[in-house]
Parts: sequence; structure tokens; C-alpha cells
Amino acid sequence: MQAEEFRDLVAGVGDTYLCQFLGVGAATFRRWKTGKARIPEAVIKLLHIKLDGDLSSIGGKDWEGFAINRDGTLTLPLFHRPIPPRRIAAMFFFEHEQRASDL
Repeated sequence: MQAEEFRDLVAGVGDTYLCQFLGVGAATFRRWKTGKARIPEAVIKLLHIKLDGDLSSIGGKDWEGFAINRDGTLTLPLFHRPIPPRRIAAMFFFEHEQRASDL
């Protein structure tokens, strides 16, 4: 990723917040923004998840259309309503309960 693309990605988000979120110092962050230092691929992927909600950045094509929204909900392709975390957790408990009853 070029410095200009990086600046576009983080535009509108405070540098201090991003430094804290990424666990880097202001000097490192500045070097990334100016293109004086290579931006680690993990940082780019993490920012795409955090800022865009894009899960395909780490999961590949199978995850296209899946997104984590700023309010913590999950959007799935072809679903009209985002799914809140408590419903996702409930699905796992239900699955575990079903397997136990099958024994």
C-alpha cells in the first residue's frame, strides 16, 4: 500500500487514536503516512477491518460481503438486518446444546 492510499484509509480518524489502537508511536505512524517506512500488511488488514468492517481482508473471497459494523453488529450477504453479537453467541450455545442432546 502506498502512503497516499494509507492516508485515504485513515482519513478522518485521529492519529493519536490510531497510534494507540495499533500500538505504535507517533513517529512510526508519521513515517507510514509520509511513505518513509513500509506499512506492515497486518496493519493494513487490521485497519480495513476496524475502519471499513471488511472481513474479506483477512478471510479472503469467501468472506466478501461480510462486515463488522461500527456498532458491533455483523452484516452478512443477502441478509437485510445486521446481527448483534448476542445472537451470534446464542447460535454457538444452541449448536453445543444440540450436539449434547445427540449423544
